[in-house]
Parts: sequence; C-alpha cells; structure tokens
Amino acid sequence: MSSSSTTNVSANADKIRIRVGQAQGIASSRKVYCELSVLSSAGATIGKPQRTKFASKSSNPTFDQDLYFDSANVAGFILTLWEYHRIFPDVFLGIVTVRLNTTDVKPGHLLVDTDFILSKRKTKDKVSGTVRIVVQYKQPDNSTPKTGKKNRRHSASSSSSSSESRPAPEEKGGRRQLNLSSKWATKSNELGKSGFVVVEEDVEDSDDEKSVKSPAPAKKSGPSTPTSSTPVGTPTSRNTKAVVSTDPAEQIKLVLKMAAEDGSILRDVENDEGTLNLAFALYNSAKDSESFVTLMVPDDPLRGDYMLFTNDGVIELGATGSILAAMNKVLKQFATTNKLTTYAPRFPEPEKPKDLGKKPKGPKKSGRAGLMESFATNVSEVFDVQEQAVDMEGGDSLSNAATVQKRMVAFVDDYKKLHGPDSCCVVKTSKATMIRLAFPASAFISPLLGEVWDLDPTKKIVIELELNAPLFMDSMIAPKVKTFQTSSSDMTQENCPDTVSFGLRWYLVKRVEKFLGRNWPPKHTHLLLDIASDAKERIQQCIKNCVICDKKLEFRMLKPTICDDILCKYSYDSFGLGADVASEIQHHPDVVDLLVSITYASAQGDVRRFSPYPENVEYRVKKDGNETVMNFGTQKLPNAGLIVQVLDTLPPIVQLSEFKTTEELRAHLHTKHVLLFPLLRWIITSNRAHLARLKDHEKITSVGTNIQFMFLSSPPEKEKKFQQLKKKHGAFYAFHGSFFGNWHAILRTGLRNLSNTELMSAGAVYGAGIYLAKDSGTSSGYAGAAPGWPKSMFNPTIGSADNYQCVALCEVINAGYRANPYYVVPNEDHVVTRYFFIYNSANYPVSADAASFRPTKTDY
Repeated sequence: MSSSSTTNVSANADKIRIRVGQAQGIASSRKVYCELSVLSSAGATIGKPQRTKFASKSSNPTFDQDLYFDSANVAGFILTLWEYHRIFPDVFLGIVTVRLNTTDVKPGHLLVDTDFILSKRKTKDKVSGTVRIVVQYKQPDNSTPKTGKKNRRHSASSSSSSSESRPAPEEKGGRRQLNLSSKWATKSNELGKSGFVVVEEDVEDSDDEKSVKSPAPAKKSGPSTPTSSTPVGTPTSRNTKAVVSTDPAEQIKLVLKMAAEDGSILRDVENDEGTLNLAFALYNSAKDSESFVTLMVPDDPLRGDYMLFTNDGVIELGATGSILAAMNKVLKQFATTNKLTTYAPRFPEPEKPKDLGKKPKGPKKSGRAGLMESFATNVSEVFDVQEQAVDMEGGDSLSNAATVQKRMVAFVDDYKKLHGPDSCCVVKTSKATMIRLAFPASAFISPLLGEVWDLDPTKKIVIELELNAPLFMDSMIAPKVKTFQTSSSDMTQENCPDTVSFGLRWYLVKRVEKFLGRNWPPKHTHLLLDIASDAKERIQQCIKNCVICDKKLEFRMLKPTICDDILCKYSYDSFGLGADVASEIQHHPDVVDLLVSITYASAQGDVRRFSPYPENVEYRVKKDGNETVMNFGTQKLPNAGLIVQVLDTLPPIVQLSEFKTTEELRAHLHTKHVLLFPLLRWIITSNRAHLARLKDHEKITSVGTNIQFMFLSSPPEKEKKFQQLKKKHGAFYAFHGSFFGNWHAILRTGLRNLSNTELMSAGAVYGAGIYLAKDSGTSSGYAGAAPGWPKSMFNPTIGSADNYQCVALCEVINAGYRANPYYVVPNEDHVVTRYFFIYNSANYPVSADAASFRPTKTDY
C-alpha cells in the first residue's frame, strides 16, 4: 500500500476491523491458525488476543475472517501464524508486526490492504510465505449495530467459538512466548503520511546456537535494505537490492524477459495458456543445436516437485522452491552436460531460509532425556558417528555418537508407542543406516479395495528411510524412500523376509518424498507418526487425485489414474510412472491376458470405437545424428495394423510372469519389438476397472461358461451413492452385451449412455440410455463375436485364434424401469457392473434369467 493513500480520519471511530485473508507458500501443510493482538503506542497489548478459525490443510491456507477490536488507543497489531498439534506444542510459522498511523482517521477508512512476508524470531525457525491483511475503521457505533449473520459470527464477543472451528483460547503448555520487537518505539518516527509501517523483528540466536557469534561489523552508510517483513510489492529505496517476487506469474514474466538477454541459451520460451508450465528450447552454441523441453510447474510452486520433460524422458528436479530456482537448475545442468563455460541468463531467486549449521555443545535440559537413555542400549551398535548433529529441540549436546543414538531412539520410541514394539526399527548395513516403520493395511483398507489396488490387507506396509550419514535425522538432505509389504514381524534384517511389492508402491514413494521435502529436517520426534498418517491418507485418497501431479480429478474410476494435463498423459503412457508392470503380470496374469486379447480385437475392429487410443506410446531411435520416432499414430490417423503386428510378437503371458522386475521384463520384450513393452504397459495401466477371476466355488453355473470374472468399475463415491439408492428403491440384475472389441473402452471409461452419438453401436429404437436385458441369450445376440489374441490362455487351442463374446451382469436401481423388451436406463449412476462372462468356441452362450440372481452389497 502506498503512502499516498492516507486520508484524514476522526479518532472517535468505534471499532477496528482486521481481516486475515489467504496465506501463500507457508512452511506447513497441516492445520493452521492465526493469532492477532492489537497494541497501544507504548507497545502494550490491548484486550485479549483473538484467533481465527482453523484453515484447510494446505501450504496456501485461506482464512478469510474478520476480527473486530475496540479502536481506542490502537497503534498497531501483531499477527502470528501457528501449526496446530493436539498433543505437542503448536509450531511457530511466522510473525508480522505492523505500526498504524491512527491520526485523523475517518470511519470506513482503509489503512492496510496488502500481503505481508512472514518473519522469523529465532535463527532456527522454518518460516516462509506471505499472509494478506486488511485493516479498516468501522462506522462510529452510537446506535445498535446490524445483527446480520456475518456480524454476529465475526463480532468480538463471539471470537472464541466452539473448539471444533477454532483453537482453544487458552495457551497450550509449552507454546513459545513472543515478545514485542525492540524496534516498535522507533517506528513511530517513520510513519509520516503512510498508513502503516512494518516493524522489523528481533531475530535471536536459538537456544542451541553453536557458539557466541562474532560482533557484527559496523554498518556502512547508505540506504538500508528492506527486511523480510516488508510487504510484498512495497517499493524499495534507490540503489537497494530488489526483493524477488514469490508470485509465480511474476516469476514467469521475469523468465520471458530475461530469455531475451544477449548470450541467452533460452530460445522460443512459451507459457502454456492456463498453466504455469514453460516450454522452451535450450541452445548449445558449441554444436549449434537445440533441445526442446518443457518445465512442469506443480500446483504448489513453493513446496511441490518440478519435472522437466525432454525427448529422452523425464528429469525430476525436486522441490526447488520457485520457478526461477528450477530454471537455474535446468540451465546449470544443461551447461555442465554440454561443457558450456559461460551461459545466460542466471535468474535471481527468492530468499530461502539459511542452513543453520551444526548444533553446539551445551548442558542437557530436562525432558525426554531419561526416556531416551532407557532405550539407548537397544541400538548402541547401530551407529558409528563421529560428527555432530543438530538437536532441533535443544535437548542434548550432540558432540558424540551416543547423543545421536539417543535422538534416534526418541523418534523410534514415539512411533512404537502408537503402533507397537515391532512397528519400527533401525537397521545398519554395510552401505547405509535405515529406519523402517510399518503399519497394518487392514486398519484402513478393505479386502476388496486391497485387491483392486494390488495391496494385500493382511500384510504390513513398510516405509524405509535411508538416512544420510553422519548427521542422520539432522542432515539437511532428506532420506531416500523405499516401500514394500511384509508379513514378517522381524524387520531388523538387512534383507527383510517375505517382502513383496504392491501396486501403489511408486505412488506412495513419491508422496512420502514430497512430504519429507516439506518437513525435513524434522522439528519434532513425532515425524515418523506424521509420515505414517500422511501415507494412510494418501492411499485412501489415491483415486481422487492425479497420480503424477496430484491435481484433483473431475472424473474418477475405481483405480488410480491421471488428470487431463497433456504432460501427465505423456508421462503415464510413455514412461509408466505410477505403475509396476511386472507386479501386475505376476499377480494377475489372467487379467493381463484378457486385456491384451480385447485390445487385439479392438485394433482389428471399428477403430472409431478404439478409445482411448495409444497415441502417446512411442519409441525414439537415434542413428547417425538423426532421430526417428516410431508410434501407432493418433486417434484421428491411427495405425491399428501396427498394434496387431506388435502384439503378435508378445510371448504368452504365463511366460512373462517369470520376470521379477519391470526392468528385466522391459529388456526381454525390447528384443522382440521396440514398441512391445511400451504398448503392453499402456494396455495394463490404462485399464481403470477391477477384474478378478472367480474361484470355482464363486462361479455362476447357469451362464454356460467357466471363464468368469468379478467386474467392478465404479469408484467408491459412485458405489456409495448406488448403495444409498438401492437401500431406498431396491435393485435387480440385468445383462449387457457388446462387441468383444468394445470392452476395451468400457473397461477404461465405464458403462456409458452413448445413444444418439457416433459411438452408438446398436441404435436407440426404445429411447436413449444403456440397454440391458433380463435374459442372457438376448444380450449375447448383441455381443458380436470377434477373434482374440492367438496366444491367449483362454483359447481352446493355444496358438490358434478363437472367436470371443462378452456379456456383463449388471446391478440396476429399481427406479421404475420395465423390460419392453429391454431395460433402457438413461441415468448412468443407476447401473454398476458386477460380473463379466467370456464365451469362446468351447463355451456357447445359454439362456439364463437375471431374476434368479440376488443383489449383493459391495463393501469398499
């Protein structure tokens, strides 16, 4: 806010309104709140502090709440931001102190409306981001104020609402007390005509600072530099170093501007419309060549992981903290790789919290030391550390290995208290030191969802953190992450027994890495508990967000999937991110076989219905400096014949189950055809439905085939809605038949109402909707036979292609539908698939009455 906005105001204004808006890029993604106190000119607190309601769990939380104070004698305010913890002390996330110009104010005058950068109070504080604050004087309140809902909710008398919506007003034991900045008194001289000035904070040495610092050098004459509490966008004095904006849009403008510098290796920089992504070319002056790349910016540019898409694959840049830092990393890596001694531009980066260094020696303090001591002997041989580590709680002097052991035990002990004695351990190998923490999958995953997501609920999920020696938990470098499942109670061996991979392994590893990127090094010993809690929540929500970029999905299926972003599609189709192909083949060879056979039939049928199409599946061949791209064409210009040719080179699926890792499988299939592995991976990962072969005692004998699958395609939300409707209206079974190749699309997008569209296959004589029948024989008449994959395990004669038909048994809400002669259901939410029947030359369709089947409840 510029000083020219100040106007005359009368001092008899009755109330002062302070609105806390949205915070941006804070150092937390947990539940947070703000506390606000108003101050007199002498710096004394007027009345009681008020707190906002809790904001959503995000690094960009929105408060949007008004707090009202008596305006008499108010000369400024202090706002502090806190991370809420139910058991442990709340964590300090930043402070803003502002002195107001309250002379000659008028009712309704706006004093402040700007974003303030949060400041630290101790050198070890992890503080970042901004918060928007608005300060305004209300009308003189000589009469009864309005009693609208908004005023009642935000009135000072109601500021301590229920504990469910805001923190308790009393202080939590152990929460840090903050004193007023010593610069408060001197700031009154700087107000002038400005509506406010920011008071710089006193940044103190932490209790555990290594040693007494050397005296600060004498200040040089000249203009002062702005402090970290300067509002975003506030003009700086001449010759003062400008503060780099944390706004991603402003950073993109700076990239576009600096790309035009002389000697720049950036060419053709473009910003994708509607996103923060940047596409550009990197120029190699030594070879006079260009490399085209795309920088994918996460939804949270401050905390999220950046990725660079190149012709050779994906480069993970990690959480760089800003677009400018990511660009610098790209340019430096490109210059180093190509041995460029000079290059431009070099982008200025927003200020980051400095490395606080090592922890000094000091006297022990009371607290958890005795408890740590009792457990230290259990891991006395695990560590061999000679250097110091940082004790972020200031509890012990960590000048030797014994104190590091105690600190490690505190982390492990906190986890064991909640999850049991065998849930966490420290493992030392010849190459690394690791912490393994485990939690039971059965506690939050049902058997059916475990089957769908290829996760065994009877086994524990283990997260392994490979720590960086010699500082371990206090290293500034976050640990490497590995996940697996095991049923063994002994996790202390170097090679944990009975370990298996699982379908969400890649997804979970990336989410834990992202969590550590935001919370490392740890502030408290309950970090391992936080990791497990976040991991459980991520697994439960895995179908709600894109597995690549974490964007919320608008359309969900039963299996984890990706958003519509072209880069996420490219990553998923081209590199198989988030998928473990070898694991899928090992656990479900019959399902993979069926998917291949249906894709084979779809490629030979009406290509218009071959959707989705593998248009992003490709292989690049480089020879003699030239690059050739091999692919299957696009949906509009397909080369479906090549798909058939490539699948003809695929060995029987049973043989592929012998390969234990995806890397081994990839190498083997590459010798058959360079497009074979990418195509097989796409066939598996693009399937969104759950298919599971029925056991003999589960099969339905009256349908005339032994090839039967459970077939679920509804996400939990749709299934829950369906169960609620069924409880109200009831449900019945009906059959649906379609051409064998059409099931390629149905398995990936669900059973849809395509009447009166170009994808309609059998007309809509009885109206628009999904057509179903009471009798399986009727539906089989619409299930056109087509030849499947010649090497399918379902062929009566292996190696000889057979004709197949498919019929699904669906459950339908009893909403007044009548078979005349078909059920026509226009509402897609009223139909869910339950079973899938495959017919070949040895199993002919027979007439079966759907009324004989009893609807079941699907427990997700």
